[in-house]
Amino acid sequence: MATMILGDNEIIDCDAALFLEGEEVLRLRDRLKDGQLVVDFDLRAENGTRIAKISKSYDAHVVEGYEHRRGPNWAEVVERSTGRIVARVDATSLDTVRVVGTFNVRGFKVVIAEDCLVSGGNVISRNTVNGLKRAIALRRGAAMIGLQ
Repeated sequence: MATMILGDNEIIDCDAALFLEGEEVLRLRDRLKDGQLVVDFDLRAENGTRIAKISKSYDAHVVEGYEHRRGPNWAEVVERSTGRIVARVDATSLDTVRVVGTFNVRGFKVVIAEDCLVSGGNVISRNTVNGLKRAIALRRGAAMIGLQ
């Protein structure tokens, strides 16, 4: 079972884990060489400029002012001037990936912390979504969990 953990929300065998303002933010796939579940995403600043592109759970591109760090089962993007972790991906098992970070889409910001997901001041926590098309879809003023 392919599982993505967002805060303490568990997304199991869903076609898409997270949509912000109608855009798929986190894309899951299997890494071909070993079958490890991996995630692709773009990190953007609040003004929309790209900070980093993450491919197969590792950095493909990081802009000046940010750096990437990685270990055997994790990778993160860090803001150099503050040391703040912008996003982190952990492969907790072959079929499970945990993602934390700050994601911006068209001026809409969502923070995935270790224990919850925060969107527009609303906390999304302790959900399990299994086998649906879209697990979590967020827009300004709206939150939808578990969509067919």
